[in-house]
Amino acid sequence: MNPVDPEQYIRDLERRISQTQGAVPQPPSTESELPPDVSPSAPPSTPSRTSAGEQADGRSDTPTFEGTSRQRFRVVADLAKTMPGRFLLALAVMSVIAVAMFFWHYAGKTTVQGNLVMINSGAKDTIDCNNGNVKLDGDNNTYTITGHCRRLEVFGSANHVTVDSADTISVFGDDNVMIYHSGSPTINKTGNNNTVSQRPNRR
Repeated sequence: MNPVDPEQYIRDLERRISQTQGAVPQPPSTESELPPDVSPSAPPSTPSRTSAGEQADGRSDTPTFEGTSRQRFRVVADLAKTMPGRFLLALAVMSVIAVAMFFWHYAGKTTVQGNLVMINSGAKDTIDCNNGNVKLDGDNNTYTITGHCRRLEVFGSANHVTVDSADTISVFGDDNVMIYHSGSPTINKTGNNNTVSQRPNRR
């Protein structure tokens, strides 16, 4: 029987222990050994950034003019289906018409601020007398004067003037026609074929 070498015995024992434990695992070296949820060729996905008012699929969530118009049309259509809604729509239409008539009536009207002198030929105008004094001079003019005048004077020929009321009406020239709607004015006429008469307002 051969004597056992203690050092050799220890080396043999260490070798068997290392073989039993196995080699230390090495990191994977091929693409096939990578975890299934990691792709080597594609970078990790990041949330896509969209501009304000734009969704991720490219559609805009900002309301457009066309969409707003359609919504308003739907609201009007829904109102027209009910009796209270029809009443409200009728009131709205009447209000718009009244405002339009108001501006149409007063558009281009001249308002007297104390005294007014107008010299024209072939003109057609509307004047708000505003309890003032008006002097009209020229030929072939047509004037409609609303409100009350303290003094109304017309100079020239072939003028046609209508006034609501006046304290004094004076006409100088030829072939002028003056009409007042109410009151008892003092009338002065100088010239040929001038007419001053009262005609009630039928408005």
